[in-house]
Order: sequence, then structure tokens, then C-alpha cells
Amino acid sequence: MRRLSPWLTVVSVLSTGCTTKEIHNHYYLSGDTGSSTSSGAPLDDSNTGVTDEVPSGDSSDGGADSGMVDPGTDPADLPAYCDGADPLLVDCDPDVNYDPWLSNGGERHYWIRDGKTLSFPFTVDFAVEVDFGLFQITSGERQRDPDTEDVFHLWISETPNGPVLNDGDEECEHWNDRAQLNFHWHQHPGDPPRYDGICFIGSEVRVLYANFETRCYEPMYDGLCDDDNLQKSLEAYQFDVARRLTVFD
Repeated sequence: MRRLSPWLTVVSVLSTGCTTKEIHNHYYLSGDTGSSTSSGAPLDDSNTGVTDEVPSGDSSDGGADSGMVDPGTDPADLPAYCDGADPLLVDCDPDVNYDPWLSNGGERHYWIRDGKTLSFPFTVDFAVEVDFGLFQITSGERQRDPDTEDVFHLWISETPNGPVLNDGDEECEHWNDRAQLNFHWHQHPGDPPRYDGICFIGSEVRVLYANFETRCYEPMYDGLCDDDNLQKSLEAYQFDVARRLTVFD
């Protein structure tokens, strides 16, 4: 059967594990997966409930050089930020990025416009004491009907607006009927049980992208929806992102 009802999808996630494409793509129709911060004023980091944070400098989302590249890696060997971005399809600015990557930051307000993807470059850094990190995403936008409307989509890639990281790893993309979710990532190989359901971005120094868009979700969309027919809305979509780190106890 091509489509599942929203309730069956949620029940399957809770009871059967990864058995459908909806589950593999982490499609949460219930909306919030743990974040309950409100949009609007910048988030006060002292009241987020996140503990054991790693102080790692300013998270200004600006400046292409994080100053945290491993000494053995020549930054000149890394690709330029936003290299290859198609301006008709993606909004990508080298000076608006997620460096320094290993940092906690308050909410940043973003708008998806003109049916484009927002792509934010960053240079991967690694600190063994960091257990995992996350994007804490909230929005005042209404919930969308995945049968007939575009929904919120987040994924990590090696190029702006590119394929999902790690050959389409289902842990590295999330779909939701509203931008209200936590997207987790980690950098520690060799410990699968601890990091089930978390995107592995690797520990080597490289350039990656966090991508945000609204578009149709093929397994549930009641209409034409595929790689050539993305059904992306021209409506502006506002959402907020805060970045969080936790360290090992």
C-alpha cells in the first residue's frame, strides 16, 4: 500500500521500529519531538535545560573560518563554502555559516522563501569530550497536511542542497508537518547502540551543509511528487534554530 494514515505511521514508529519508508525518514506527524521553546525573543542559554555544555566561543553564524581546523589539515584543501550552489534553487552565503561548529547558541530566526532551500555551510571539527549535538527547531507556523501540502524537511549533505549524507543515511534527514523537532548528530564511530537514531557526521575535518526546505513528502503526498516535481511552496516559512552540545558525564 502506497500511503499510511498519520496515526498508523506514528504507531508504527513507537511499536515496530524501522519498517516503512516513513519511519526510515523519521517522519514525525505528531510535531514536537522534545523541543518546546517558543519563537520570538532569543533563547536564554542559561534556562534551556541543557547541561554539561562545552564553552567554545561565539556562535555568530558568521565568518567562514572557525579557527578550529586540525593542525594537520590545510584549510586551503577544503572546498570553498557554497561552491556549486545553484542560485535558482538554493540560498547559500559563505559568510552565513555554522562556524565554529562546536558551540552552543541561542535561537536564530530564518525564512524559507521563493521555493528555495536554505543551506548553511560549516567545517566539521571534533572534540572527544562532546557526546552529541543537536539542532533545536521551533516555529509558529501551522501544521501542514502531508497528503496535500509541502512539509518541513531538514538534512545534512556534502554539497549545498545535495544528497543526504552517508549515501542517503535515514538518520541524517528529518521530515515533519511542522518545524518543531530536535535533530541530533554525533561524531563517535564504533558505538552504534548508544547513537541509534542519530546522524553520524564523521570526525574528520571537512565541509558539510545543513539544509532546510519545505516540499512534498513523496510516500504520503496525494499528487505528483518526485525528484523532478518537488512541489515546493512559494509561501515564506519562518522557523528558529538553536544549536546545543552535551558532553560525556
